[in-house]
Amino acid sequence: MAPLPRRRERILVGALCAVAAIRVLVFSAAFPLFDNVDEKSHFDVVYRYSRGDLPRGLEPKSAGAVRIIRYCETWEYLSAPEKYEEGRTPPPGWTVGPEVLRIALDRAVADEARVTNAESTQPPLYYLVAGAWYRLGQLLGLRQGFGAYWIRFLNVPLVALIVWVVHLVARALAPGEAAIRLGAPLLAAFLPQDAFFSIGNDVLSPLTAGLAFFALLSIGARATGGMGIHALAGLAVSASLLTKLTNLPILAIAAAVAAIELIAARRRGELPAVWPRVVLLASTIALPAGAWALRNYVLMGDFTGMAQKAARLGWTPKPAAELLHHPIFTPAGSWQFLGFVLASFWRGEFTWHGTPLAWGGVDLFYAASSLLLVGVAAAAAFARGPAESCGERFGIRAGLGLVVLSILLLAWGSIAYDFGRCRYPSTEFPYIASGRLIGGAMAPFLCLYAIGLKRLLSRLGAGRAALPLLILLALAMVSMEVVLSLDVFGSRFNWFHMVAP
Repeated sequence: MAPLPRRRERILVGALCAVAAIRVLVFSAAFPLFDNVDEKSHFDVVYRYSRGDLPRGLEPKSAGAVRIIRYCETWEYLSAPEKYEEGRTPPPGWTVGPEVLRIALDRAVADEARVTNAESTQPPLYYLVAGAWYRLGQLLGLRQGFGAYWIRFLNVPLVALIVWVVHLVARALAPGEAAIRLGAPLLAAFLPQDAFFSIGNDVLSPLTAGLAFFALLSIGARATGGMGIHALAGLAVSASLLTKLTNLPILAIAAAVAAIELIAARRRGELPAVWPRVVLLASTIALPAGAWALRNYVLMGDFTGMAQKAARLGWTPKPAAELLHHPIFTPAGSWQFLGFVLASFWRGEFTWHGTPLAWGGVDLFYAASSLLLVGVAAAAAFARGPAESCGERFGIRAGLGLVVLSILLLAWGSIAYDFGRCRYPSTEFPYIASGRLIGGAMAPFLCLYAIGLKRLLSRLGAGRAALPLLILLALAMVSMEVVLSLDVFGSRFNWFHMVAP
């Protein structure tokens, strides 16, 4: 592919950001509020933060949040219409008489008062941002369901920024290949990950971790950098940890970058000049995230809050002797785990009428192509030869490390607990396998996918076909997304049919 002028490239990526924003806006409005993936719980935490009421542990949902949830929620995600009289789900709250609605809301508040919110110990960054955004919506007069949809619409600018961050990472990993610099953000713009249409911290994770990864690449590729980039990298890593606990693998990348920088400085005899930068990197990571961890320990006796959440969900830690007695150590079990992680990383976990919004053949393609193409990219990075510069090799290896460590973190969580009567994970499916949980690895993953495709096609003498094939994949993804969601657009509960209170 001929070199692409930098200005035209920026325009094309900007257009992809705009397309991604429009797509997320439309689908966020089409899906009814409070989906099957913990959106009720995340909304409650946003609601609390918007009022300056930071949870001090596991607490029941606030009465105000419960009333909004009950007013807007639908049963369409989990139940087929045939289960109800006349083949229709119960009507939306805005179509019910005031006395009937009052009784229903009071009953919902009483029921929820007996149950704690398992998400109330989550790290704070997303909820602080979304809470402030929610307050802005209230100042604009957005109430009830329109206010909750307003929180969802925060995802519109966030996803546009994610596309741009993926482009930045692609430029760092493959600076001389326009097919990758455009192909990776193209995949990000059309990624059918339905967490982008929901309220939850999964949508902020790819942005904060992607920025952290890019900043660390800027240091590690050259094994040098000024105080400013070290401070920015440290703050971005800390922001990743304060967004989602499953972003912990970014710490390993930061440690590797610091080690490489110190080793290179020692060889050059510049250790006294480099030490302050590394200390600054470590300090800007440790101070914000450490303050939150200390708060958790004081209030809950646990640095992460995970112990309380696990107990709330009915998870119990396994004895060390039982850790290896897990199906993940069998070929069938490892494929079941890895296949679900990779498929759900691409398309999410929404159900409609109790059926996943997914096709088995497409899931197989997502999982198999991910393993193949990321594997090709990894092989190229570790093979001898002049295929990439030292900086590119470091970036690809770091990206691969982040992806692998993120998946291994989910595997460890799957092994470490007995899930008891929990519905997911469960004794029948004992895997924490939700791809959205490792969204922090999205930027390097999509770049590795595009790099692997380009390398594979180049070996076959068809390297120029990489970008056209990625365009076809993007069009196929959005087409399948539309087809799978056709019934959703007709829901009486979505934004298009909502009536102001």
